Amino acid sequence: MYLPGQYQYQMGYTEAEFDRALHAGFTSAATSWRCHARARHQWLITDETSDLQMQINIQPLAPRQLGLLQLPVLQVSFVCLQGDADSEQRFFSSFFKYFHKGGG
Repeated sequence: MYLPGQYQYQMGYTEAEFDRALHAGFTSAATSWRCHARARHQWLITDETSDLQMQINIQPLAPRQLGLLQLPVLQVSFVCLQGDADSEQRFFSSFFKYFHKGGG
C-alpha cells in the first residue's frame, strides 16, 4: 500500500519569484498542472491526468549571507493529499524542472 509523503526543501527564491514560477511556467496552460490558491503562501496543485493533489506551503527564512551577497531562502513544504507513487514522482520531476536555477 502506498502512503503519500511529506517533504521539505529550502529553495533560493523570494516569495514573488516562487509565485511567478508557480503560475507562469509550472501550471501554465501548456501543462496538466493546475494551481488553486488556498491561503497566503499555500496552494493546492492538481493534475488533469491523474488524481494527484499536492499542497505546497512556503515560509520565508532569513537570507543566506555569502560575503556581501544575500540570497533569499524559502522553506517549501509539500504534502501529498491524494495520489499514487507514480503521480507523486511525476509531480516532483516536473516541479524541479520548472524551478531549477542554473549556476556556474
